[in-house]
Order: sequence, then C-alpha cells, then structure tokens
Amino acid sequence: MDEKEREQVLKKWNRFYERMVRGSKPAPDARRFTMEISGVSVTVALLDKAAPKVCEAFWRALPLESFAIHARWSGDMIFMVDPVPLGVKDLENARRFVRPGDICYCPDFDEISICYGVADARLPSGSHVLSVFGCITDGLDEFAAHCIKIPVLGAQPVTVKREQ
Repeated sequence: MDEKEREQVLKKWNRFYERMVRGSKPAPDARRFTMEISGVSVTVALLDKAAPKVCEAFWRALPLESFAIHARWSGDMIFMVDPVPLGVKDLENARRFVRPGDICYCPDFDEISICYGVADARLPSGSHVLSVFGCITDGLDEFAAHCIKIPVLGAQPVTVKREQ
C-alpha cells in the first residue's frame, strides 16, 4: 500500500470511527428541547440528519409529561414509563451501545430512554437496538448525578417541552 492509499484508508476509518464510536453530532441550528426530572433540567438537541423520521414525530408529540424509572438491564439509563407512540417503526441511527447523553426511541415498545453513563441496550431476553435521535448538550453532569439515585428514590416526574 502506498502513502496515498494509506491516507485514503485512514480518512475512511476516521469517518467510520467518528460516526460509530463518537456518535452523531447535532447541527448548530438543531431544534432543541428541555427535559426536567424532579427539578433537574437538561437541554437536548435533535439529530435531524441521523434520525429524521423519529425527530419529526417526537417534535410533533411535544410537550410530554410522564414518570421516569431506572432501566434494570441496560446500565446507566432511565426511561419514561408512559409509551410515546411516534408511528415510526423503522430504526434510525441504530445503536446497541449508547453513549452518555443519548436520547433514544424503541419502536418495539414506543419507549423513550435517556442514557446518562455507560449503557448497553438490553432486555431480559438479551441485546436490543434503539434509535438514537437526540443528545444532551447542557446539564449532563447534574442530570447523571440525579439519575443514578432513581433506583433508590423510585419513579420521578419528567416533563419534556420545546425550548423557547
């Protein structure tokens, strides 16, 4: 392999690594919403390019109110108790290993989940895949510090609304 071929392979690898390992990045002008759990708030940017159908359906569904509980098999993840039927059955920006700050949709159960640390999407039956459609852009540290207490505190009220 000559130097030019090596550079081309390296560019391809870097694009792959950026997308698969570091995740999708929101556009500077991305639509944003706030999510609040028991007074702790985060700002979330939609990933319209990576998950256009899920983002549009979720945006139309806002505002939302529910309760959040902690995932049992997935690691550092919480999810909204009430289903959010978006009408999107195809996976977009599909991930099994989600990253801190990822906002996910599970079309099988119409479930919205939020990853605040290390997580592997799982069900009692084994691995699962989610659509990652948003990412927390502000407030993740305080949010994570609260979420880690949810197994002890129990279900927590959650509100989701468009950022003004």
